[in-house]
Amino acid sequence: MKKPHPCGSTRWQVLRIGADFKLRCHLI
Repeated sequence: MKKPHPCGSTRWQVLRIGADFKLRCHLI
């Protein structure tokens, strides 16, 4: 499950983290 996928969960995690960071910045 921890294999580097070109378009897998790794990229999705990064995108989700970025979205969460933006939401946190807007909330704060």
